[in-house]
Amino acid sequence: MAASDFTLIRDLDVLKDIFTMKLRVIRLWTLDSYYNKNELFSIELILMDEEGNKIQGYVHKAYIYKFKQLQNEGEAFIIKSPNLAKMQEGRFQLTNQLQKLALNLNSTVTPCDNFSGSVNDFDFVEYRAIINGTVPENMSLG
Repeated sequence: MAASDFTLIRDLDVLKDIFTMKLRVIRLWTLDSYYNKNELFSIELILMDEEGNKIQGYVHKAYIYKFKQLQNEGEAFIIKSPNLAKMQEGRFQLTNQLQKLALNLNSTVTPCDNFSGSVNDFDFVEYRAIINGTVPENMSLG
């Protein structure tokens, strides 16, 4: 695929329902079911495109079996036909995007060997902002 065939995070449009993205998994964790701690509710992700922009993503428990290759941070994938879900107000937001990528039954995920973006996801902030507690809420610190 040519570079122009991929949608960048900055170009996401809620009116566009079929698009393909080249993304690196920079953070990944699972959420247990509220009712059964032995059952997964979802896989939660922070994804980064080749420009370094980030977006949250998730895989609902109904589709975890389909996306089991999303197990390692640092790997890049070509993701086709995800859905865009609106971030719920007041929910824990780790990026500045107002949408979240949702992988569903029609989505496909394949390994990407030619991801040209950064290997790390550093967003540098001044030390004083950390001490004063003025780091933006939608920025994760690790």
